[in-house]
Amino acid sequence: MLADGAMATFAKQSGLLSDGDCCDMLSLTRPESVSHIHRYYLAAGADIIKTNTFNANRISLARYGQGTLAYELSRASALLARREADIFTQKTPARPRFVSGSVGPIVATGQLPAEDVVEPYSDAIEGLLDGGCDIILVESIMSVEIARSALVAVRIHEKQRGERVPIIMSATVDCAGRKLLSGETIEEFYAAFADEGLLAIGVNCSYGAQQTFPALEYLSSVSRIRVLAMPNAGLPNAGGGYDETPEIFASRMIRFMDAGFVNIVGGCCGTGPEHISKIAKAIEKYPPRPLP
Repeated sequence: MLADGAMATFAKQSGLLSDGDCCDMLSLTRPESVSHIHRYYLAAGADIIKTNTFNANRISLARYGQGTLAYELSRASALLARREADIFTQKTPARPRFVSGSVGPIVATGQLPAEDVVEPYSDAIEGLLDGGCDIILVESIMSVEIARSALVAVRIHEKQRGERVPIIMSATVDCAGRKLLSGETIEEFYAAFADEGLLAIGVNCSYGAQQTFPALEYLSSVSRIRVLAMPNAGLPNAGGGYDETPEIFASRMIRFMDAGFVNIVGGCCGTGPEHISKIAKAIEKYPPRPLP
C-alpha cells in the first residue's frame, strides 16, 4: 500500500507556513488548504493519508502557546482527512482510502518520566479517533520508552471504546540505519513491540532512503507483521529545502520493493505529491512482502 508524503515541508513550500510556525494549526486557521494537500496526495495515488497532527499534543503545542487545543486540533484534523479519503473512496469503492492519525514525538520528554506523557498522548489520540481515523501512526519514534507511553494511551482508548485500533509504530534511525536517536538499536525497537499485535512496524524520516536500508533489511527478516518505509527525501540543504527529486526518491524506494522488504511505502520530510506519484507508477508490479 502507498502512504502519502510530507505535510509541513509541502505546506511551507506552498507558502502556507513561515519559519517557526506550527503546521498543525493550519487545520483550524486554514482548513481548506489542509484539505487541498490531502487531495493532492490522494490524486497522486496514496491509499493512506496522514492527519496534520504531528505536534498536536498539549506539551508540544505549548511551545506555540496552544497547549489547550490538543483534542480540538486532533479531531478537526482527522475530520478533514476523513472527508477527503471518503470522497476518493466513493469514486472508486473497490479501492478504499484510509486515514492514519499522526502522533509525533513529544517535545522535551527528556525532562519527563515516560508515564507523564501518557495523558498528553491520550488527549491527541482521543481527538484522532473521534474524528474518524482508521489507524494510529506513532511516528518519528526516538525513544522506545516514550513510544510505549503512546501505545499505553491507545490501549486505554481501546478499552473505553470496546474495540481494537490498528496501530503502526515507526522509528527514526541514525545515519548508519542501526540505532534510534536515543541510542537504542533497531533490534531493541522491534523487540519492544513485536508482540503488541500491531498493524505494521517500520522506519520514517531519518537521513533518507539509502540510510534506512539496514534497518528495513533487519525488520523484514524478523518481523511477523507488516513493514513500513516512509523516509525523507534525503537531508535538508543549506536553504532548508530537499534536493532529492521525485525520480531519485522513487528509485531508492523501488530498491526496497525489489528486495521484498516492505508492505507500506510513502514519504516524510521533503516529499510531495510528485514523489508519491512516481512511486504509485512503480508500485503495481511489486508484490507486498509476504508475512511469515
